[in-house]
Formats: sequence, C-alpha cells, structure tokens
Amino acid sequence: MDMFYSSTSEANVSRYASKPLENILHSLKLAKDTAQRNAVTLQALDIINTDLPQSFIVHPDNVFGVKKGVKGFTPHPIEYYYITAQSDIAE
Repeated sequence: MDMFYSSTSEANVSRYASKPLENILHSLKLAKDTAQRNAVTLQALDIINTDLPQSFIVHPDNVFGVKKGVKGFTPHPIEYYYITAQSDIAE
C-alpha cells in the first residue's frame, strides 16, 4: 500500500496525497500482530475506496505463438501466468 499510495513513492503515478492515509500507512508499518495490521489496513482501504485516487482500465490484446512440442501452455490475460511448472518443451 505504501508503494502505490504514499505521497513520496515514485510508484504513486497519480501523485495522490492524503495526510490521513499517510498517518495510517505509518501506523501499518508499526503494527506488530496480524489483527492489528488487518484493522489498520481496513482503515486505509476505507480512505482509498472513498477517495478513489486511481482507476485502472486494462484491455490487453495478447498474441500467442507456439510451436509443436510446447506442452502445458495455457493462454492467460495476465503474463505472470504464461510459464508455469506444467509448461514444457518436448525434445
């Protein structure tokens, strides 16, 4: 959350800035247990969902080319999932 919503982060491409959210993100860094982190994260999400600083619309147009011998390849709209443990190239 800090990476995308902190006003000092270069990954905050919308240049969103919110002092209340900055305070919560700081509290999140200090939270010691899971229950506390979850509660603080929900507070951050309330602010983000109210302010809606970013809206991502993506429509990928992927083109796949494979050759004979490729096994276990399943096209997926998210490139992270292209190569899996099930992918193989038969010799």
